[in-house]
Amino acid sequence: MGIEERVLEFARKSINADSSNLRKNAITILGWTGELQDISLIGERLLNDTNATCRAEAVNFFMDIKSQSSFDKLIQEIEEFDDSIKLPTFSSQPVIDKSLPFLKQAISQETDYFILGCMIDAVKEMTGKKFDLPQYAINNIDTERIDKAKLKVERFFKKLYKE
Repeated sequence: MGIEERVLEFARKSINADSSNLRKNAITILGWTGELQDISLIGERLLNDTNATCRAEAVNFFMDIKSQSSFDKLIQEIEEFDDSIKLPTFSSQPVIDKSLPFLKQAISQETDYFILGCMIDAVKEMTGKKFDLPQYAINNIDTERIDKAKLKVERFFKKLYKE
């Protein structure tokens, strides 16, 4: 077993540790090097962690999914520029499809307005939908704007999942 596999194994075991710092670090490691199956582990932390920093780190993971989607576009542009270059691709759609249900549930139960705003922003980044929540409203913890955006994202999820 190589170092990467050992680190992943350690992170998967540590994600439910008593230490919030260890849980946060495990989420970070899984966010950067984990696999599709690890979304469930991170989603569970998003839903159930009592530590706001750990929940915020889980939201960061979901925000990074958009970066991987942007990477797909860059690979496509490189290949179009020079068709002799073939690079491996990463499909972010299965990741997004598996992530959105966790965000849907987490948004409905989150009480920390900053983290709630970040969750809504993650849904915006993944789906391309606008929820009328500018970054400054999240940073300034504008509870009124975050509450309005929450209602919009909840309506979006109802349509998405035909509820």
